[in-house]
Amino acid sequence: NDNLKAISTCEKLKSFQDIASWKPDYILLNGNVHYENDIQTFLENIHPACEPSTRILIVYYSGLWKPLTKLATALKLRDKTPEENWVDSIDMENLLLLAGFESIRNDQRVLIPLNIPNISDIVNRYLAPLPFFRLFTMVNIMLARPICERSEQNEMTPPSVSVVVAARNEAGNIEPLFERLPRM
Repeated sequence: NDNLKAISTCEKLKSFQDIASWKPDYILLNGNVHYENDIQTFLENIHPACEPSTRILIVYYSGLWKPLTKLATALKLRDKTPEENWVDSIDMENLLLLAGFESIRNDQRVLIPLNIPNISDIVNRYLAPLPFFRLFTMVNIMLARPICERSEQNEMTPPSVSVVVAARNEAGNIEPLFERLPRM
């Protein structure tokens, strides 16, 4: 696919406008939300680079694992990283909505982040997606799309309102109802 470019080409990018010229099918945000000072502004800056068919794939860690990652960093089992944000799925959906995106799908993966032969693969593949176990997973994967703007034709048509009143034997109350309703 022409939209998939070499890493050396990606290094030349200077802004999101450069990405927009590619008209990407997918934009992968692999942990980016953990390092941004303002996630909403970051997502808003991505929006102009998106076509209606563009999909945003966001990979982020569950806040439940924050103490364990700090412990792994202290024990030098993991490199120290400057994570600023630990967002949960509901917060991520709200941030996406504020930035003009809607969540299509949200998956939870990885219960055992270490490679234990046979066990970690089976647990991560089959057990992690199950309802109770997904609460304890480490990795969240959210797929989002830009919310389509209204066309110019729809913006010119004024919205209409219908008022439906269920009434039976209410002849004396119908006329006062019309008097109380504001003009719409």
